[in-house]
Amino acid sequence: MLFTLCATGLSSEIFDLEPAWQALHHHKSAKYNFATSARDFRRALSDLEGSFIKIDGQKVHFLNPSIRDFVENLFRGDKEHISDVVESAVRFSQITGFRDLDDERSSPALKEILAPSDRVITSLKRTVTNPHVRWTVGDDGRYTGTYIDSLPEARVRLLVKWAEDTKSRDLLAVIDLAHQNLQNYWKQFTPSIAPVVGILEEIERSVGFPRTAARSCIENYSIRYWLLSRARQITIGTRY
Repeated sequence: MLFTLCATGLSSEIFDLEPAWQALHHHKSAKYNFATSARDFRRALSDLEGSFIKIDGQKVHFLNPSIRDFVENLFRGDKEHISDVVESAVRFSQITGFRDLDDERSSPALKEILAPSDRVITSLKRTVTNPHVRWTVGDDGRYTGTYIDSLPEARVRLLVKWAEDTKSRDLLAVIDLAHQNLQNYWKQFTPSIAPVVGILEEIERSVGFPRTAARSCIENYSIRYWLLSRARQITIGTRY
């Protein structure tokens, strides 16, 4: 439970925590050969509440920051803990969060996993197109979105930097998947300029990164959005 809570930093709602916990729990059950039951998740919450975690309504938090620091150091000291989370990840940010941990204070275990290893590439491909928002419908029929993972734009930008930092050509296939996911997202929602500019800046800094169709697509969408914004301003201006 503590490993899952630490790795799912964007959301700690019970509804969002359970799928990630179940995936890790069943992965470890198969790997270490122990039995599971349908009540394990609720039992784990109950066992840890008050000593390691606190539950406010539907939110789960570490009881205090020192407990999170303790869990992070467990990750730094044992690559198997990292591997278990990576291999069972249901969200992109569960994997990439280890890069943040490495940036804060590196360790041999983190460096080895983030090389990136084959298991990381496999898990990134599996999660890079997963939803970043969970939608719920209220009694009034209105939709409410809860962020449960990193934005599509942020995924592309992070992967470009990761590929440049590690000179990994294996990551290019993941970038392509992230790019396709971003295109699909932009077909449904208006792209924001700031994240797009961030991607372009990262590509400019990445001198070894090939100038693929991804850049062309990003630039086209940026220009289209700018022109639409200018058109709206002109239209509004002519009304008065």
